[in-house]
Parts: sequence; C-alpha cells; structure tokens
Amino acid sequence: ADPSSTEENSVNQDPTSGQGYVITEPDEENWNLILVNKTHRLAENLEIETRSFGSEEVDARIYDSLKQMLEDGERDSDREFLVCSGYRSVDLQQYLFDNKIQRVRDADPALSYDEAYNVAATEVAIPGASEHNTGLAVDICAIDFQMLIEEYEETDEAQWLKENCYKYGFILRYPNGKTDITGIIYEPWHYRYVGVEDAKKITEQGITLEEYLGED
Repeated sequence: ADPSSTEENSVNQDPTSGQGYVITEPDEENWNLILVNKTHRLAENLEIETRSFGSEEVDARIYDSLKQMLEDGERDSDREFLVCSGYRSVDLQQYLFDNKIQRVRDADPALSYDEAYNVAATEVAIPGASEHNTGLAVDICAIDFQMLIEEYEETDEAQWLKENCYKYGFILRYPNGKTDITGIIYEPWHYRYVGVEDAKKITEQGITLEEYLGED
C-alpha cells in the first residue's frame, strides 16, 4: 500500500499549545493508514459504519480481524481479553479532555490552564487528535487486569498481543521510548489497525506509524 494516506490542507494553530496542525481527511483507498495525532487532526466526527464489540463500538471494517485476533489469543490458554475502549466521537473526546485538564489542575492548583492543558495532552488526546475518533483503535485489557497502567505489559495477554498483533493487521501504537515521536506516553494496551501488509512492515522495522508515513 502507498503510505501517503492523508489529504492535507493548510496548517492551523492550536491556540493553547501553539502547536501547528493540519486537518487530516480520510482517504478511501488508504483508510487504514489515516494518521491522527496532535499535528494531524480530524475536523469533525468521521462518518463511519461501526459495529458493536462487547460494550464498545469499532469501525465495521476491522471487526473480523479484531475478533479473530482475540479468539486466537484465548485459544488453548488462560488468556481472557476485554476491549475496554473503542470508537469515541470527537464530542466525547472533548468531554474527556476537559475532565482531564480539571483533574490535573485539582492535583496541582499552581498550574495555569495552559500548563494543565499541555500536561493533559500527554495522557488524553486532544479532541480530533485521538485515534479512538477513527474507530480503528482499541484499548485491550485482560479480564483480570483492567487498569490502563504500564504494569499491564507484564500480563500474558499484553505479551501475546505485542508478539502476534501484526498477523491480524494491528500494531502497538504507542511503544515504549517513542513518546518524542508519537506525543503519547507508552500505552501497552492501545492497538491500532493498519492492515496486515503495513502492520508487518512497521513491526519488522520497529517503528511508529508517524515514522512509517514519513511524518515523524
């Protein structure tokens, strides 16, 4: 597949962080490689067909691959997976982000709004900058470990996914040691669908989606 996955317009500027960003638009041909982050944002809610996966929703186009991956991961083992977060609208992301800013300020009242905004943005994506707004990203927990903390990586579920996800078209989106590129802390639970061919290349090269698309 051609990694040039997005159609981009003029650069906008985040009024709080001062960071420049472009509006990223879905490309029908390379929909699986859409880049969504702080510098590539969705203007509004994507029009996508979603499918229920447990209590969450995902882009219908990734449903079968996700289902197969988790079924294979549980087969002949004690592993039990739980998709604890899937598709979120930009509107819901706004609510979650505002809530996080408030919690950051509650924890450290000395911080200005702008400072709290920038702290919050390392843990909760800015609205329109979250992969969850695409329906192509899922947070996958273990039934007996449902905390989204770094220690999750030690579970059998996390280790199996990290080793096998590419076979089903998924990548570990925010790897350890790549925060300077992704802008997001290490998240051993966050998986992103890119398609089998591209997932294999990204995994073999040990790079992020930003690096793969030449946007790092």
